[in-house]
Amino acid sequence: MQNDHNMMHRDLKPQNIMLTEEDNLDSVVIIDFGLAVVDDMVDDYPTCGTPLYQPPEMHKKRFAYSK
Repeated sequence: MQNDHNMMHRDLKPQNIMLTEEDNLDSVVIIDFGLAVVDDMVDDYPTCGTPLYQPPEMHKKRFAYSK
């Protein structure tokens, strides 16, 4: 998926993916951009998100996000 706004959500999980129309998978939207950052701000916030949905690499060491 292309990201035209250079923004990263950083907390994708099932609770943040919604349908605007019941039973219509074409109506998927992502919600809750509270932890989102613009690409050039990534280094200011090295780790965040819901631990259960973070990649294993994030738990082993601090690693930078990227698109």
